[in-house]
Amino acid sequence: MDQTVPADEILTSDPSGCPALVVCRQQGFDPAEALATQFLIDQAPSAPVPGLRALPMNAWVLHHGRAVELTEMRDAQGRMFGAFLGIGVDPDGQIISAASFAAFDLDAPDFLPRFEHFVAYTAGRYAVVLDCPAGRHVYHDPVAHLTVVYHPQSRRVASSVMLALNRPLQPNPRFDSKAIAQATAKGDTEPNFILGHTQDAEVKFCLPNHRLDLDTFAPARIWPLPDSFPPAEPEEYDALVARMVARLKAILGALITARPSILPVSGGTDSRKLLACLTDRLDEVAELFAFEHTNYAKLDATTGEWVVSHLLGRPFHRYTASETAPYAPQSPFDKRRFTRLFWLRTSSVAKPPNEHLLGMTAATPPGHLHLRGNVMDLMRGVWWGSFAGRNTKVGVTLREEISSLFLNPEPGRDLVEKWAEDYHRWKLALPANAQPVIYDFIFLELFLHVSSAKYYGYERNFYICPFSDRSLIEMTLRFPIDFRFAGTLNEMFLRAADPALADQPYRGGVRDLIKRGDWAPANPG
Repeated sequence: MDQTVPADEILTSDPSGCPALVVCRQQGFDPAEALATQFLIDQAPSAPVPGLRALPMNAWVLHHGRAVELTEMRDAQGRMFGAFLGIGVDPDGQIISAASFAAFDLDAPDFLPRFEHFVAYTAGRYAVVLDCPAGRHVYHDPVAHLTVVYHPQSRRVASSVMLALNRPLQPNPRFDSKAIAQATAKGDTEPNFILGHTQDAEVKFCLPNHRLDLDTFAPARIWPLPDSFPPAEPEEYDALVARMVARLKAILGALITARPSILPVSGGTDSRKLLACLTDRLDEVAELFAFEHTNYAKLDATTGEWVVSHLLGRPFHRYTASETAPYAPQSPFDKRRFTRLFWLRTSSVAKPPNEHLLGMTAATPPGHLHLRGNVMDLMRGVWWGSFAGRNTKVGVTLREEISSLFLNPEPGRDLVEKWAEDYHRWKLALPANAQPVIYDFIFLELFLHVSSAKYYGYERNFYICPFSDRSLIEMTLRFPIDFRFAGTLNEMFLRAADPALADQPYRGGVRDLIKRGDWAPANPG
């Protein structure tokens, strides 16, 4: 077991600089490399940050690493009004570019509501900094997949905790941050940060569906609206599914047209739905693949191969540890530095995943979009499944809701009491239409943005979930919970997107095919 000491524990009390730069000095990291995926939003005038480039806006300065995706926002008259960080697809299915913002006029009386609606219904993985007389705010993609943190006391906003600070890290007393970083939490020790908390006592995660006011450093909810997802009638289901398929195809089409892309295909349903929306454009996808790093992942890869090679007749790449070993850290010293760099970039939300430690994330074709299916769990109502038994629908009780925050099927009474007040504060602030779908909002607002912080650790490709789109989320939430939880919406979607991929076996079914001798993978391992 890796017992590497988290970066915050090796910091000296150096009051002269930000902890991210202290770690770089201590570990011998070149800041330009270590902070390549990072950004900092600081009030002007702002001192240069070693390793980062500076983009002065108006009242604020954006410091960013060389690998950060960035589009300056300038209106029809060329006036700077902020920056778009990340990659997005607008409500009309067009990739976000400088032209997206040249359509706005800062002098128009409806500038701010038009702009906010445009951003709210843009899909992708992004953060938007608005810096103009009409408003100074930070907005996020629908699930804050481009994770953002803020430190009200220093008035800094950043991609990671260590970069947000201009003083030594103050460990958050409500968590065992070391256990979270090393994935050693047991029993009622929190295995992850929740409800906006980070490893630092003062730095907070920006929650999805809120905008951060840069004048007051107070977040304010912007979604859902009262009419965001009215319940659909059964006779509307087919048309609604058709609209979902069309929107996801438009998003995917814009992404693969704008940038070379790769798609992992596993034994589950989410990657299969993405694949079903791309089957008529697979020549434009650079690689279909899977990472084979555990026995479970091997079954995933085998199922992915069956779908891609057998059903679609396309090549499929199974990355193995032996193949990617040249990309992996080898010596204990290199592994420690590798892990500390990962923690620095990712706010210590988790230990490096197996596929990262084994070099797999560094072996894929460079400079591509890595298309992910994460948010699509919503279509299957995954968070409505009990963590004691995933096929059993969970009840709506405080204990079970707290359970879902920590993926813990049996949280102790002390853990429930510890977090009840914070949780109730978040829950009671949800609009009325979100209350009946509380587990969906736990998933959308309290889980994904923290787990997504790990994507800052992967520099080779830009990870993006095409389903991170409020129009798709709204359409999904119009279906009854039981309809989604039973998998019915999932199969309807596949039939509408590509019938050839509907009614086909998943992991267990493919394993049975192999046992019966009905099919064999090209490289069974």
